[in-house]
Amino acid sequence: MLFEEEINKNDFLFNMLNSLSEMIFIFDSDRKIKYINDAVKKFVEKNREEIVVESAHGEILNCSFF
Repeated sequence: MLFEEEINKNDFLFNMLNSLSEMIFIFDSDRKIKYINDAVKKFVEKNREEIVVESAHGEILNCSFF
C-alpha cells in the first residue's frame, strides 16, 4: 500500500494538505518520504515524479546531512 495513494483517495485530506502554504513531509520509520504537499513541490522546483517517494528527506533539499 502506498501512502500517497491513500491520501489521494481521501479528498478532504488531500485538499487540506495541499492548501497549506507550509511544506508538509510525511515519512516512514526509515525516514523515507512517503508524501509531500504542493508547497514542497513548488519549493524544490522539480516535477513531482523526480523527487518524492522513497527518497531520503535531505536528498530533495540537497542537504549534505541527510
